[in-house]
Amino acid sequence: MPILLKAILLGIVQGLTEFLPISSSGHLVVFHDLFGFHDGSLLFDVFVHVGTLVPVVVVFRKDIAALLTTRRRWLLLLAVGTVPIVCVGVLLHDAIELAFATSRWVGLLLVLNGVVLFAGSRLDTLRRKQPAGWLHAVTVGLAQAVAILPGISRSGSTISIGLATGLDREDAARFSFLLAIPAILLALAYKLWQVVGGADQVAADMWGPIAAGTLVSMLVGYGALRGLLAVVRRHRLWWFGWYCLGAGAALLVYHLVQ
Repeated sequence: MPILLKAILLGIVQGLTEFLPISSSGHLVVFHDLFGFHDGSLLFDVFVHVGTLVPVVVVFRKDIAALLTTRRRWLLLLAVGTVPIVCVGVLLHDAIELAFATSRWVGLLLVLNGVVLFAGSRLDTLRRKQPAGWLHAVTVGLAQAVAILPGISRSGSTISIGLATGLDREDAARFSFLLAIPAILLALAYKLWQVVGGADQVAADMWGPIAAGTLVSMLVGYGALRGLLAVVRRHRLWWFGWYCLGAGAALLVYHLVQ
């Protein structure tokens, strides 16, 4: 399969799975294995995540503007929530690179992700709703840090933890996606620094596929984000738990028989 077509297909996978709570990173690792698309794959993953960042900025543009006016307190909460993923990224960088090198553990983590979705949906109906505070910033930030592992959905885990700790559905989704902005930008800056510094070499012919995959992930991601917000409002996030359990089990069986 031509590398450009592989990149476009991976961009579609990223666009769909970044916002649907089924782990974009886990699906990208699996498809990297299937397509044999490993050269520059982590940089590709970072760029297609940036592609799906654009719909977040577009859809939540009013909320982003409000951070400078009526929701200044949220700036501090988002800063606190970003600390865990920065610590994990700095301290466990080599282990994270290894986690992305194989899909062997993705199946187990997808099953765990499904359990988190079911638990979050259940606790959402039991907890009394409250405004976003320091507890939410810390717990949702920790969930985002754990979701750096391929197989754990960033959107699924952060929204589920937000619901479980008492955020209403709108604020849980809003805080989750606003929290993604600094995390993705920091990951991009770090990876570009590695490339410029020569620590991570990318073949010249990879930049075209990277650009194509990024554009596709942006366009597909916009539709997926709109769809997920509708699902969250209707309290149907647990639907995706069944998919995660099934896909995770299938992947575990696949690796067992290899």
